[in-house]
Amino acid sequence: MKLRRTLRKRKAFQWAMRRHLRAAVRLIALCSLTWGTYLAVLGAKGICFFSAPVGAFLQAWSVRLWARSVAALLAMRIEVSGAPPLGPCLLVANHLSYIDILLLATQTNTLLVAKSEVARWPVIGFLCRSLHTVFIDRERKRDLPRVIGMITDALRRGHRVCLFPEGTSTLGATVLPFKSSLFEAAVRAGVPVSYASLTYRTPDGEPPAYRAVCWWGDMTFAPHVYALLQLPGFQATVTFGNDFIAADNRKRLAARAWTAVTQQFTPLCSHENSLRVHLLVTIPSQGFRYNSACSCELPEATLCQVPSLGWHSASGNLGGTPHEGADHQ
Repeated sequence: MKLRRTLRKRKAFQWAMRRHLRAAVRLIALCSLTWGTYLAVLGAKGICFFSAPVGAFLQAWSVRLWARSVAALLAMRIEVSGAPPLGPCLLVANHLSYIDILLLATQTNTLLVAKSEVARWPVIGFLCRSLHTVFIDRERKRDLPRVIGMITDALRRGHRVCLFPEGTSTLGATVLPFKSSLFEAAVRAGVPVSYASLTYRTPDGEPPAYRAVCWWGDMTFAPHVYALLQLPGFQATVTFGNDFIAADNRKRLAARAWTAVTQQFTPLCSHENSLRVHLLVTIPSQGFRYNSACSCELPEATLCQVPSLGWHSASGNLGGTPHEGADHQ
């Protein structure tokens, strides 16, 4: 019995060491790839002084090569259904993780709409600025007219612009109602909206994707990235819509886009399982926390809205359904 226990401990130690070694090697390779891309983009910016089209092409090509290299480094097996959109359009998708940007970057060249904090990140911020990413300050509603104007100009110049209209990343139990504000850019520019749904899956025996890949709630960035680097690999699926969506009103456009994404979205976990995720979730109006690793015993009346999950109170509506007349800003 003692020998068996010793062998189990040794096996567990070896298993843990292999995972840490995998993460360390990948981290070094990731830093090297990112630094190399930084230098390539820096060189491409210099070429822009002599030939703007060539410089812009090299910048986009460098970042796309970086995305595909990082995906291979992470052993991210990508499955694609449908074809990426061509021509100027607003591409919208559900938001699960920072990996979403990497996944879409392997498939199509688009301008991104990102939170303003990303612009201050070392190296990554420079890469985003080089690709003319539109940064938005989510804390200031007065920033919306500027952002809508920039997206509108980009669409009119023939670019594709990608945004995540849920406004936050989730654990993938549902697709949150889309905020309609930035859809105004598509209406003003007179371009259609294309859509895609994203989902992930981890191998058997590994933490589920809603914990290992999705980044939501109060998760801390650095520990989550390190845990992701330890995975032997994971599957990423992107499903592009087969048609375009058009409307003369941003609210209708947002509602129809939400419906289209929801219909082809494959949840990472059920609503029942999402109540048992191994994280602490704050119930804002109740002012307390509970460990949802255990079964939730809260009465229905106390289930107020938890933004990162999309749960709503007493009405029993889980996930919420946007109506065309509703204003989800």
